[in-house]
Amino acid sequence: MANEWFKELQYSASRLYNEACTLIAPPYCESCRRFLDHRTPLCQECEKELEPIASIELKINSAYTLRVFALTTYTGVVRRLAIAKYYRQPLASKQLGELVARGCFCPWETFDYIVPVPLHWSRTLSRGFNQATEMAKSISKLRNIPIDYGVKRTRKTSFQAGLSSEARHSNVIKACTLSPKSSALFTNRHILIVDDVMTTGATLHETARALATSHPASITAVVGARVL
Repeated sequence: MANEWFKELQYSASRLYNEACTLIAPPYCESCRRFLDHRTPLCQECEKELEPIASIELKINSAYTLRVFALTTYTGVVRRLAIAKYYRQPLASKQLGELVARGCFCPWETFDYIVPVPLHWSRTLSRGFNQATEMAKSISKLRNIPIDYGVKRTRKTSFQAGLSSEARHSNVIKACTLSPKSSALFTNRHILIVDDVMTTGATLHETARALATSHPASITAVVGARVL
């Protein structure tokens, strides 16, 4: 009886909290700014306007090719959600992850683990969060795929923005490592890398290179947007 009473109390508290949040900050579409009857990043009309984009492949080594899926191109509301990280807005990254989980056409049911692209600890501290991690949390919740944080950024690198394609790749060479625990976990598993934006693919390539040392069954990536 006590258990049932406690569950009922939790449910009531959760409902009151959600109602209070709706009253204080009503849900609205991030694109057209129209008020909505439930909390979601975009209204149905605006979500339908997101232009689909074909997947591409990046060669990692002789054994692995990374297939990269993207929700859409780096424009409009998706671009705004992506650059919100520079203004310390983790909610925007969560919303981008939700849009990816709902609208990106990749084989979700095949993945065993999600791996967010890591940031160096100093950059995470400065920004307050890792945008890829916030996206991964939303995707994990909606697609029921566990997250693993075994890939670490062990070398502080320059910002990729503004660098040439060649410089971007040089900038992140051997910047990531995989923990022994995760390496054992990933063997013969299907791994999904998550990041917000792909430009040249240098960061995704380096993350996949670290993952390849564990000999997984496959490595795939999904991003919010791809720069064409």
